[in-house]
Amino acid sequence: MITQMKPYSPKPAVRPPQQKPPQPEQPQPGPVRHGIETAAGWMGAGVGALTHAPMGALDGLVDGVTGKYDSTNYHILSAFSSLSAGAGIGAAMAGPGGLLVGGAAGLIGSLATGMVAASSDADEAWLKGVDKSVQTALADNTQGTPIKLAIQNATEGTMVGLVAGSREGAKIGEQVGKGMASAVLDVAAGIGEGVWEFLRS
Repeated sequence: MITQMKPYSPKPAVRPPQQKPPQPEQPQPGPVRHGIETAAGWMGAGVGALTHAPMGALDGLVDGVTGKYDSTNYHILSAFSSLSAGAGIGAAMAGPGGLLVGGAAGLIGSLATGMVAASSDADEAWLKGVDKSVQTALADNTQGTPIKLAIQNATEGTMVGLVAGSREGAKIGEQVGKGMASAVLDVAAGIGEGVWEFLRS
């Protein structure tokens, strides 16, 4: 009996796994720089907690009323909250003229914070953190009439969102504070080097 031989097909060459080149070690900041950045981070965390608390309350209110936990937008919440707060503070300090100036300042601050948050995906992390807290708090609200449940969900959502928004906002504020301090120190160092080179030439 003659058996048919299968045609020879060479196996593809197996390439060895490519190893990534070692990354250069990042220089560690000195104690003075580290202290400045840490202090700026703490200040930023405090500001972030205060500015994001009303945003969290508004997000929690929307979540509680609609029952949807992905229907809000960080930047819209930030703009509305900062605009309202800035306008209110400006009006209290300088009347109608202060309302416009304060509102504009709040809106500009909101845009700056929003850009920093978006660059590090902190905006999405903030929304997820607040929405998760509100959803967990409202999960057992099932007994009662529709009106009772609506009021309960709206109230609890607002209060839980206020706390969660402040907590998550502190994280963003710390990043912003440290980043701003680091940038200012680098700019100052660059200017100092430039002036020194100019004086030496």
